Amino acid sequence: KIEKRVMALVKRLKAAYDAWPSESQAYYWTLSAKRQKLFWGLTDSDKVALSSMSAPDQAKAWARIEGGGANA
Repeated sequence: KIEKRVMALVKRLKAAYDAWPSESQAYYWTLSAKRQKLFWGLTDSDKVALSSMSAPDQAKAWARIEGGGANA
């Protein structure tokens, strides 16, 4: 059933989110909906790196990510 698949997906996403360091979890909630979607596509190491950057470095990284460039 679709409901079971959706619940399984939600469970997997929650488990992935729970595995992120608290700094990355907090950073995620500061992002726009568009950037939250893109954030999910990053590797865990890129998520950690991005959430640890200074604001100017984050802005540069997001410009690359949103422009389809190399990972942060």
